[in-house]
Amino acid sequence: MATVTISLPDSLKAFVESQMASKGYGNVSEYFRGLVRDAQARETRRGLRLYCLRAWRRAMRWRQRPRSGTI
Repeated sequence: MATVTISLPDSLKAFVESQMASKGYGNVSEYFRGLVRDAQARETRRGLRLYCLRAWRRAMRWRQRPRSGTI
């Protein structure tokens, strides 16, 4: 596992510590891993929504294309 070091102002450190206490994280690393996992999941969902939107747009263009020889 890789190591990442960050610097935080005291106010953010206090916020992180309060979040750890209220949400049951055992240490700072667990808290930040949770944040990164949540961000990763949001990006995955965003990508899926974009994929579905583009597929829907393609389908709508296909449906609306002029058709020759139909009754």
